[in-house]
Amino acid sequence: MIISINWKDFSVLQLPSLPLVVHISIYSTVAYIVMDSHKVELAYEFLPFLRAYKDGRIERLLGTETVPPGFDKKTNVTSKDILILPDINVSARLYLPKIVKTQKKLPVLVYFHGGGFCLYSSSAPMYHNFLNSLVSNANVIAVCVNYRLAPEHPLSIGYEDSWAALKWITSHSEGHGSEFWLTEFPDFNRLFLAGDSSGANIAHNMAMLAGDPKAGFIVRMAGLALVQPYFWRSKSVGSEAKHPLSIGYEDSWAALKWVTSHSEGHNSEFWFTEFAYFNRLFLAGDSSGAYIAHNMAMLAGDPKASFSVRIAGLGLIQPYFWGSEPVGSEANNPLKKTLDRIWPLVSPSALNKDDPRINLVGVDAPRLSGLGCTKVLVCVAEKDIFRDRGWLYCETLRKCGWKGVVEFIETKGENHEFHLHYPDRQNAKDLIDDLAAFLNLESYPLSYL
Repeated sequence: MIISINWKDFSVLQLPSLPLVVHISIYSTVAYIVMDSHKVELAYEFLPFLRAYKDGRIERLLGTETVPPGFDKKTNVTSKDILILPDINVSARLYLPKIVKTQKKLPVLVYFHGGGFCLYSSSAPMYHNFLNSLVSNANVIAVCVNYRLAPEHPLSIGYEDSWAALKWITSHSEGHGSEFWLTEFPDFNRLFLAGDSSGANIAHNMAMLAGDPKAGFIVRMAGLALVQPYFWRSKSVGSEAKHPLSIGYEDSWAALKWVTSHSEGHNSEFWFTEFAYFNRLFLAGDSSGAYIAHNMAMLAGDPKASFSVRIAGLGLIQPYFWGSEPVGSEANNPLKKTLDRIWPLVSPSALNKDDPRINLVGVDAPRLSGLGCTKVLVCVAEKDIFRDRGWLYCETLRKCGWKGVVEFIETKGENHEFHLHYPDRQNAKDLIDDLAAFLNLESYPLSYL
């Protein structure tokens, strides 16, 4: 079977154009890719994202460009890559702002990148540049988690990776972790989670885990920021393979645990042990990364969890949530049919698109009152298909009995991931300013509190 998606469906996402690199020949109902004088049979394609071949190989058509870490002259931010969970090959990119000897410990931001759970990494140029700017502006330590990607590693692996990473990060909160940056510089009382799109989804789910007594580990967050989050469900709201997506969650959770393991100053990463203030730990992510950030926050809020760290806040940037029934004007959006195919691709074991990790208002979804932080920032774009679900997320939080404060920011005239594709626009700079204010609670505008 061949799955093919109309390229016109993606015009609203403002994706960059791609060069034609291979020739596709069609024989009956089977597609072959002609490479090096031999044919490789195509299992399916999900344009313009990726192709999967019957020999198990995945060819990604977007999000493969990378840049190395190091010192950024423009922002004075230093970054480095570390392998935090060798057993499952989960890594992260750490960002450290310019350090002044007399300064106090710094807030910690755990960030989950977007990409529909199947694209990009912490070393993608747009994420590297965005986090350099955010770290410089907000004066925080940031950890961008490389959870394993679907479809090779289906969900819930991405969630599990993210949760393990969060536990590793917060293990440094007593100064005993292996990462010097996490034992020396962070204030773990100011721990924030954030993400964009699917990363915002992960951030949310991590915050839910943080409030779940059955998670086996408690993370106390100061705040949650969701930027253009990816959420979905089955009714309308407003205008709108080899390994199982659970792996992305597992990677993210493992990475979060690794980061927080530095909170006592005894783990391996110097940046965390020396500079991070783990009392101000934030989670964040964009799109699907915002989705992961949410789920990490849910895990962190579980009082029965086996480890405990305070998450200061959750930031969801255009978070990615979804469902089987359209919300608002989603039913008439040309992207809906395309997005309906993503969840079965990244989480083939899920029964339907109303999986409680992706549809936060479904009948099986856990109550958001268990979210493991007290401050949430949700950032959406006016023209983004996920805009209405971001709004619904905020309204649900406000009405569910959750004991916290949620702020909703909508950028007019912009589409999904505008801040990554057009970083020089004033709207993108304003978004970074909003996130920086959220991460620095002392200077946070009164209207947010």
